[in-house]
Parts: sequence; C-alpha cells; structure tokens
Amino acid sequence: MSHLERIAIADDDPECLEMLCWALQRHAAAIHTATTGGELLGLLADRGPFDLVVTDVDMPVAGRLLREIRAAHPGIPIIVATGFATAAMQPEAARLGRVTVLQKPFGLAKLHDAVDALLGA
Repeated sequence: MSHLERIAIADDDPECLEMLCWALQRHAAAIHTATTGGELLGLLADRGPFDLVVTDVDMPVAGRLLREIRAAHPGIPIIVATGFATAAMQPEAARLGRVTVLQKPFGLAKLHDAVDALLGA
C-alpha cells in the first residue's frame, strides 16, 4: 500500500465524498476536499502540491477538468471516479497519462489497487 502526504478529492455528492475520504485516509497524511471542478482547480492552485487527485467529472464546472489539471500539474496522478464513464474517457485518460478511470460503484479493493498502480507500488 502506498503512502502519500496529500490527496485532493472532489465530488459533488456528499456521500461519495465522505466515502472516498474514509477509504483513502490510510493512504495520506492530509486529505483536502472540493465539491465542484472549479473548487478543485482553486484548491490545487492555492493549497498544492498534492500527491494524488481523485475526482468525479460529472459535477458543476467539470467540462475540461482533466485537461486543466494536467496543464497546471503535469505529473500528478489522477483517479476519475464516475458513474457516467464514456467510451471517449479511456483514450483521453491514456493521452493525458497517469489517469485511471473507475466506474461507480466500485469496491474499496479496486480503489486501493488504482492508487497503488498509479504510484508504482
């Protein structure tokens, strides 16, 4: 299991956000949260650097979220946790690099495996 200093988590569903924070607390010394794409971008700019971003993309102000994160933070690994994965998401994730897409609902083991895979554990 990988240990990180800081994780940023964004989801507009309070229950999902709480579950992700609980599930990832053993991976990080600090977890910071956001409820919109815009809030996440502000968090990354103002409170970074972060070791990992976990985000939903189906929330307010999330249209170009992955590209904006990658442009501002080229090396940061990203887990996209979404209930609406599309066929276009996987090629986009591969193109951006260090992005893993998880289709909601997913189990804790799948989330932890994604963290470890992104971090090369």
